[in-house]
Amino acid sequence: MRSKSATVVNARLGYRFENGLRIQFDAYNLLDSKDHQIDYYYVSRLPGEPADGVADRHFHPVEPLALRLTMAGNF
Repeated sequence: MRSKSATVVNARLGYRFENGLRIQFDAYNLLDSKDHQIDYYYVSRLPGEPADGVADRHFHPVEPLALRLTMAGNF
């Protein structure tokens, strides 16, 4: 079994001033993709499931749209 492909678009815009101050704007998952970031296939056991566990696909979803503004400086 293979995972389907996923597309995630991130963007960064920044500027560094002569005095060492830096300002940066980041946008993560700009298109708000609902894909899986990664899929795993393994045996796990939840309460009430058989002692041998259940082999199944587990996934980690792509993080939702996030915006970040960063200001940093060298002193």
